[in-house]
Amino acid sequence: MWLTAARAKTAATPPPPSILDRLVLRTGEVWSGRGPAAPACVRVQSGTVWVTEEGDPEDHVLCEGEAYRARGDGLVVIEAVEDAVLILRPRPGGPGSRMA
Repeated sequence: MWLTAARAKTAATPPPPSILDRLVLRTGEVWSGRGPAAPACVRVQSGTVWVTEEGDPEDHVLCEGEAYRARGDGLVVIEAVEDAVLILRPRPGGPGSRMA
């Protein structure tokens, strides 16, 4: 069900994260990635975001200073609850990583 809701919104589709990528999302914007294109870690510099990951039964709301570490290779969806600035760290061997 969360996937349907995420797809219904306008998605921001920036490229996969590089070594440490800064991502700005405005309220209601959505970013998503799957497998190697999904970030290994999402850290919130400012604002509030909702994060859900395929295979994880819980959703996560992150505020400034909090982080989420992806647990699998499923789809990761991030939605800005309010304007947010995020730092995305790529998965080892994924696009943008030093090991790619």
